[in-house]
Amino acid sequence: MKKSTDELLNSLKSKSNLDDYFKENSDQLNFATLPQMLESIIQSKKISKSEAINNSMIEKHYGYQIFQGIKTPSRDKLIMLCIGIGADLTQTEKLLNRIKASPLYAKDGRDAVIMFGLLHKLSVIDINLICMTEALMYLNDKRKIRLHMKEAGFLLNHLNLTIKNAHPIGWLSLIHI
Repeated sequence: MKKSTDELLNSLKSKSNLDDYFKENSDQLNFATLPQMLESIIQSKKISKSEAINNSMIEKHYGYQIFQGIKTPSRDKLIMLCIGIGADLTQTEKLLNRIKASPLYAKDGRDAVIMFGLLHKLSVIDINLICMTEALMYLNDKRKIRLHMKEAGFLLNHLNLTIKNAHPIGWLSLIHI
């Protein structure tokens, strides 16, 4: 039976030995690493790491470093990866908790858009489009919209954006007209 946080805290307070607490509550505690948790979700969704990274719009090398535990992603990068994997809202919240990032908050407009996107299985691009039309910071906001070349045409058609300049490694910087 699952114990509440208060029950676990009371159990911890009553123990004089940490090993006793761990033995008694081992089925209640989560010691999984971020890569282990991500791997579990990927296996349940029957998606490859490569597909997840492509869907997430995260740079490939960085994405693989997250899966290997070499890098700890920012809150936005982890949310993007969760979207790419097809994680649900509960899984995303657990992953955010694992990296000690703030949880998604339904009273925050941007977080509400992200939560809506997770609930309705929207892509990173779709969520960013909603954020941009609502004048909210989009996922991975760096004060300029930086998107893969393949996504630029989609945005140009839907948001009347213009190309300002091209980055040498194939990224585009876009601004509103």
